[in-house]
Amino acid sequence: MELKEIISEAVAKALRNYDSIYNKKTDFDLIDFKEACKLTGYSKHTLYQMTSRHEIPFLKRPGGRKIFFSKKALQEWIITGEK
Repeated sequence: MELKEIISEAVAKALRNYDSIYNKKTDFDLIDFKEACKLTGYSKHTLYQMTSRHEIPFLKRPGGRKIFFSKKALQEWIITGEK
């Protein structure tokens, strides 16, 4: 086997592994602010107010500025209406 064939096989194998790891559907269900507005039907202003009063489940990294939401948690919150 030539060196060129060995390298091309190794690259092909690495790409298959990459695809199986990073393009797999997972339970990772974080959505951004815009998607949360669409999901809940609330305006941007209302959703900001609700997050500042902690009336709606949201996630924020310590020291971070961006707000994220768990799609599953938002759906449960919508169904149950819990604070």
